[in-house]
Amino acid sequence: MVSSTRIAIVAVLAAAPFCWPLPDPTAAHAPAAAAAVAAPTAPLAATSRPTVREVAPGVFFAEASIAPVFEGANSGFVLQDDQIVAIEASMPVVARALREEIAQRSALPVRLVFDTHDHWDHSFGNAVHADGGALVAAHSRCAELLETRGLAAFRRIEQSTDAAERTQLAGTRFVGASLRFDERLVVGSGARRVEFLHYGRGHTRGDAVAWLPEERVLFTGDLCVNGAHNFLGDSDSENWIAVLDRLIALRPRIVCPGHGAEGGPELLLRQRRWLIDLRDAVAVGIATGQDEGGILSGLDLPWYQEWTGVAASSRAENVAHVFGEFTGRRPPLLLTEELGLVPGPSPSREAPGWKAPRKVLVVDSDDALVARLRLAVPELELVAAVDPAAALAHVVDADGLIGACSAELLARGTMLRWAQVGSAGVERYVGIPAIAQRRVALTNAQRLYGPEIADHALGMMLALMRGLPAFGENQRGAHEWRDVAPAGMDELRGKTVLIAGLGGIGREIARRAAAFGARVIATTPSGRGVSSEVERVEPPDRLLELAPLADIVFICVPLTPATTRLCDERFFAALKPGARLCNVARGKCVDTAALIAALESGRLAGAALDVTDPEPLPPDHPLWRFPQVVITPHVAADSASAAERQFLLYRENLRRFAAGEQLLSVVDPAAGY
Repeated sequence: MVSSTRIAIVAVLAAAPFCWPLPDPTAAHAPAAAAAVAAPTAPLAATSRPTVREVAPGVFFAEASIAPVFEGANSGFVLQDDQIVAIEASMPVVARALREEIAQRSALPVRLVFDTHDHWDHSFGNAVHADGGALVAAHSRCAELLETRGLAAFRRIEQSTDAAERTQLAGTRFVGASLRFDERLVVGSGARRVEFLHYGRGHTRGDAVAWLPEERVLFTGDLCVNGAHNFLGDSDSENWIAVLDRLIALRPRIVCPGHGAEGGPELLLRQRRWLIDLRDAVAVGIATGQDEGGILSGLDLPWYQEWTGVAASSRAENVAHVFGEFTGRRPPLLLTEELGLVPGPSPSREAPGWKAPRKVLVVDSDDALVARLRLAVPELELVAAVDPAAALAHVVDADGLIGACSAELLARGTMLRWAQVGSAGVERYVGIPAIAQRRVALTNAQRLYGPEIADHALGMMLALMRGLPAFGENQRGAHEWRDVAPAGMDELRGKTVLIAGLGGIGREIARRAAAFGARVIATTPSGRGVSSEVERVEPPDRLLELAPLADIVFICVPLTPATTRLCDERFFAALKPGARLCNVARGKCVDTAALIAALESGRLAGAALDVTDPEPLPPDHPLWRFPQVVITPHVAADSASAAERQFLLYRENLRRFAAGEQLLSVVDPAAGY
């Protein structure tokens, strides 16, 4: 897999044509997904002759018809010095026609075909190009989706009772993507260089575009279409707008959409306007108490009808999609796709004797938050408890609880089956009998605060390394222009960063440290790598083996008996002289007396502490007096973005609880996290 962080590999790809061996066509495919992607309602074309236009020298756009018959997606190709790059495989009939068009213009081989996303009308022609000697390239998430739901859709059409459907796949086979990338892949150099770019979730989870920077030609796939063929079914409509903003920032001259005719940058602006206007209309409708039908009947966008030829109100599925996003009835992709939260053992329909919950208590909350949550589960009784007394009164007959919980609350709530807390650390909860005995499933906020805490941790460490505390003290005091740098100023590039605990926070720190040019090593319970930015990963019992290698240590572990005083005298003795420490985990993970001794001896050059033991830190505590120590009062997780992610988790787990689905971020009480 190719990632934008692996610049050397990208550079090689940019300099050399594709000439690697083709994937083995007999290799076993991944198991099919349970659900298949539905075929369009328009009649399917048995043959195709897309309209091919040269939009820049050596760059061709092929427009496939979508009405009155559906031929497939648009495609294109680029003539490079010694090879041809095909963009979008489309359907087999389109791919065959495209290869005929290519043969009329060049004898060069098609070495690569690029899928912008996994939908069948954009990718089922892969075999046509692969059988001609081409590799198939796609974003890594697109490639995964092709292997699951793409293959399932292919098999469904193969076995269809509709002869017209089966004809679409006659004489072909399923081929997935053999060349995968994460953010950027470059093919060729100079004129007609093609860059494949992934800017995040939009039309699907694995969208990527083909960009020719010299010619300023952009092939968008279905991130942008010119006309009514706008499908929101797999999209994240909010993030789609952000992706379009990045595409607009490229300042393309020619935009080649996934469906419809090519145009200029105005196509991107229209696509963006459509999504914004649709989201605004749905948001206003929800705020005024309308259901999907009421919003749809009042949806009046004359400019959209002028553009597409159909009324916006004719696309009920798009309104339903956005309505689901706003209300939480549609699961947010951010939690599972971006943060990687996974379901775990919890009350579900599959459990013997499962009953649908009736009441959930929201602790330390107000009616406004409960109103937002209620949109996702109108069938549930949600009760806000603004103080402990109200919580104790309402928990008696509650099935679930969201917010801070206590032993007293859980003991009183004998009907409770689920408790959702807002912290990542759960050391206060795992010993409560109802949780320890697994009567109540506990879910936490793991990974939600990773970006903020990682920013905070790197910020504190960079402040230490660049002497900012000393400069800040001078700014507040003497106001002297001192051009003498404090002793020990250094850079992060080339340093070895050791991360104890490669969870959600640790991985975010690893990404940032690697971007600064640091070498990253880490410990994690599995002892296996989970991030391309980490060079070496070991199990926690080898921490002392890694300590002498580290210039900087970040502590990101959960607080458990095994991690209490993880950084003790032996740990500090194992560090190389002049190392620095940052703790954003829990104060008790560091032996405070051993930390002070290491600072006093000079073995530790500095410490950045967002957590301390004791906490709060008393005014006369020795740690306040060290100039090489930066202290913040356990605020690393604070941010508006984190608060919104917390709400999304609350809402999604509430939806899952009501539906009898497994919950996200389930805590193992025995492990302590």
